[in-house]
Amino acid sequence: MKEFLNRALQLESLAIVGMEKNVGKTTVLNYIIEGARGRRLLGLTSIGIDGEAEDLVTGTEKPRIYVPKGTLLATAKGALASSDLTKEILDTTGIQTPMGEVIILRALSDGFIELMGPSFNSGLKLVLDKLKTLGCETILIDGALNRCATADPSVSEGILLATGAAVAADLEGVASATQHRLQLLSIEAETDNKILSVLKNGFQQGKLAFIREDGLEVTTEATALGAESIIVNSLNSGASAVIIKGVVVDRLVQQLLRHVEKPEGKTIYVEDGTKLFINNEGYSQLLRKGYRIRGLNPIRVMAVSVNPFSPLGYSLDSRSLCVELYNRVGLPIVDVVSNIGVGL
Repeated sequence: MKEFLNRALQLESLAIVGMEKNVGKTTVLNYIIEGARGRRLLGLTSIGIDGEAEDLVTGTEKPRIYVPKGTLLATAKGALASSDLTKEILDTTGIQTPMGEVIILRALSDGFIELMGPSFNSGLKLVLDKLKTLGCETILIDGALNRCATADPSVSEGILLATGAAVAADLEGVASATQHRLQLLSIEAETDNKILSVLKNGFQQGKLAFIREDGLEVTTEATALGAESIIVNSLNSGASAVIIKGVVVDRLVQQLLRHVEKPEGKTIYVEDGTKLFINNEGYSQLLRKGYRIRGLNPIRVMAVSVNPFSPLGYSLDSRSLCVELYNRVGLPIVDVVSNIGVGL
């Protein structure tokens, strides 16, 4: 497990992203925080709210975030009321949340903290820049429910994906769902410099766009949502690729599978794998039909953490789950509570 900590603390920023609630994100976060004590100056923030004593969705008790003296924190002013550490305010951000402005502070004592950071990527980038300027060597970002935005490579250098028995009731279900999420996060990045130039231009336009032989075609549509027929018609009329600023969901996948006449070699471009919200069956069918799914920016998945216990009362064999996941995805798999590490 020492190797796991070393890898985590070598990164300038690490996002911890959960497959579901109750998969052990906060437990892993606390493990890394404690492992960094005396080694690295840590910065902490979150996207949305985390660190509360009770899960706001399930009502179950959950671990709280505990930080050592000297840690730098970015959280909303209102969150400080439930934090028991002594602190010093270092800076403000101008970023507003439902619990007030996000401020930068230093912990002057060990203690518990509730984190509520920006809910959007541009705000998160600003917070990270401030923490780095103040000397943070590693910044940990705690992701909130169903928010993969923290995995965005423009925000974090790497991610840790947390999974576990809360995802499914059996080992096969957990392993399959986790493998699929990792496939989406790890889509290939475009490497052709000529195409990259067109892609960057397309994404900068902030609109749905297409690549044709004569160049970039930009539409008036902001996203692919509700524009499925436009995408189908353009691909059928000679466009070689669609550039989607925003998310790709199952509804678009079904339209592509049913109505594009010659899909072989057509490319779906997204900014990165965090923008894909499609099921395993649809994703597999797209690949079988000959579609290419590519990203502008690659995502580095550092490791996967496992929580074998479900809030519903059942549990899985952690070592078996860790081994199965490693055999499927080839990434380091850890259970920090049971001190299990596979592939480290």
